[in-house]
Amino acid sequence: MVFSSLTFLCVFLPVVFVADRLARSITVKNALLIAASLVFYAYGEPVLVLLMLASTLFNWGAGLFVARTDEVRKKVALGCAVTVNIGLLAVFKYAGMAVSTANGLLGLGLPEPHIPLPLGISFYTFQATGYLLDVHWKRCKAERNPFRFALFLAFFPQIMQGPIGRYSRLAESLYAEREFDMARIERGLYRIVWGFFKKIVIA
Repeated sequence: MVFSSLTFLCVFLPVVFVADRLARSITVKNALLIAASLVFYAYGEPVLVLLMLASTLFNWGAGLFVARTDEVRKKVALGCAVTVNIGLLAVFKYAGMAVSTANGLLGLGLPEPHIPLPLGISFYTFQATGYLLDVHWKRCKAERNPFRFALFLAFFPQIMQGPIGRYSRLAESLYAEREFDMARIERGLYRIVWGFFKKIVIA
């Protein structure tokens, strides 16, 4: 699902917006956003959403461990976690190209893996890695609540365009009480319509 598709603009976005407005508490609102983000991820490839869930749990646990352990183990744990994150990204994005290049240069004849690329894997991998580094450098506290961390990592409006955000900045806006502001909604709708026009008509 892409932001300029009719499925997103005419079905997904209105449903999420209405559901958010009907929800009374910030806890319910955020639960709806997590569910909507998982649906957004799973729309193209349902199975690969499990990879994002696994990454979420892994990095949430790694953040807690890095925050609680001593300085030596902290560095080892951070190094291992970052290696796993970048290694996973490398496998999904570059394994096929690496095997193809090796076959061409060395004539190895290895079977080329055809691994589907999970939606947003670069984004949530770098987002999680940045979070771990911030926890290590004590720029933010490790998040104890796995659902709050899941919302930070999976929040669907960021997944296609970014930017890579720091946890300390995003947490404040994602977990605070949100008020209905018609002026901001109008500005948002204007930007969506104008962007859609440029994407479809001009580009």
